[in-house]
Amino acid sequence: AESCSRPLASRGTYNILISACARTVKTPSSQENSASLLQLAFDAYALMTQQGIAPDHITLTSLLHACAKHAPTNEHRLGFSRDQVDEERQHTERVIDLFEASVSDVTQKRERAALARVGLHAAATPTVEPNVAVFSALIGAVAPKCLPEEVAFILGQAQIHKVALNSFVLLNLARRLQKVRVDPKQFTLETRPEVLEAARCALRYAERHGVAAQPKGKTAMQLLKRLSKPTKRQAVAAPANRTRAGTPDTVMWTLEN
Repeated sequence: AESCSRPLASRGTYNILISACARTVKTPSSQENSASLLQLAFDAYALMTQQGIAPDHITLTSLLHACAKHAPTNEHRLGFSRDQVDEERQHTERVIDLFEASVSDVTQKRERAALARVGLHAAATPTVEPNVAVFSALIGAVAPKCLPEEVAFILGQAQIHKVALNSFVLLNLARRLQKVRVDPKQFTLETRPEVLEAARCALRYAERHGVAAQPKGKTAMQLLKRLSKPTKRQAVAAPANRTRAGTPDTVMWTLEN
C-alpha cells in the first residue's frame, strides 16, 4: 500500500487465493474459521472485479467450490432449529445471487452483438460464460436440503446458456438428492415432495439430452427414476435404545436402511 510501484495482483493470484479458501477446517473453532474463509473468498472476488480484473471459469468455479466446502448442513440433525434452517437458505440465496451476477446475460450479449453490427459498442461487464464445470460446482455449492428447490432453476439456466450437462454431473445431482430424500424429523420413509419434483425435472432433462448413452448415464437415469416415484408413507419406529442413548445417528441409520 505504501509503494506506488507495487505490481497489481493478477487474475491468477486471485484464483489461487480463492481456491485456497476451499479447504476443510479442522480446529476447535472450525465453524467460525469456515465462515471466515468463505467470506475471505467473497471479499477477494469483489476486490478482483473492483480492480477491473475480469473473472474467468476458474475464478467462479473456485468460489463455488469454497461455497460447497463451507456450506452449512443439518442433514444429520434431528432437532435443528429455525435459525439453522434459515442459515442453509441464506447460504443458498448467496450462491444463487453469485451465479446470476457473475454469468454472462444472454439478452445483453445479443444487444451488444446488435450494436456491434452497426459500428457501436456497449460497455462491457466482467461476466463469465458458464460451462459444465461451473454448473457442476453450482450444484455442489447449494446447501443440501435446499438443493431440490433449486434444481429447476439450475437446469433451466443450463438450457438458456446452451450448456449440456453430462451424465457425471446428473449422477452427482441424483446422489445429492438421494441424501436428502426423506426428512428425518418426521420419522417416515416418505419422499419429500420437493425431491420428487426435482428428480422428475432432472429425469426429463436427462432423457432430452440422451444421457443414457453416456458413461454412467444408465446409473444416473435409474437413480433419478427411483427418486421420481412416490413412496408410501411408512412410519419408522424409534429404536429401542433411542430413549437410553438418544443418538441421532441411530435414527438416521434406521431411516437410511
